[in-house]
Amino acid sequence: VDTMAHMGSLPSLSIVVMPCSLDYYYPIINKKLLEKIYHEGLALSEYESHMKATPYSFILRNRIIVGLADCVVVAEAEENSGSSSTLSLSLQMGKPTYVLPHRKGESEATNQALEEGVVKALFSVQTLLKELNVAPVSIQNSNDEFLNFCQRHPRYEDAVKEWGHKVF
Repeated sequence: VDTMAHMGSLPSLSIVVMPCSLDYYYPIINKKLLEKIYHEGLALSEYESHMKATPYSFILRNRIIVGLADCVVVAEAEENSGSSSTLSLSLQMGKPTYVLPHRKGESEATNQALEEGVVKALFSVQTLLKELNVAPVSIQNSNDEFLNFCQRHPRYEDAVKEWGHKVF
């Protein structure tokens, strides 16, 4: 998800907060993307040179990401996970926080936060756009074949059947 978000926001709108120093590319598979962000976007790290990523550095990094965010969306978070830590940080910082609802037994941390009423359920992109005061972009009469397909067939299953691996 992170990779796709950065690819979609390039060239100049991408901000990456690294869980390591800027002289490491993590994950290495994204080296070219990270190099592009380093040159065209903004790369941040609180670590001096030669600091590799550790499991704990991701949690520390997430507090910076939450601090930079206007609002936070947590797609999934099991109890005691990095995502549940991000959820807690968002609430502590008073950020508007949204979660994707899940069935009972899945994503227990987000479900518990919904049950406690401390987060809002995110059911549509329009809700998020409204929160961010961003006007929705019309995809009517788009030249993009995939967007046109989604306009006619809004079900995920239809998109997977038609577009396969392009849908994530």
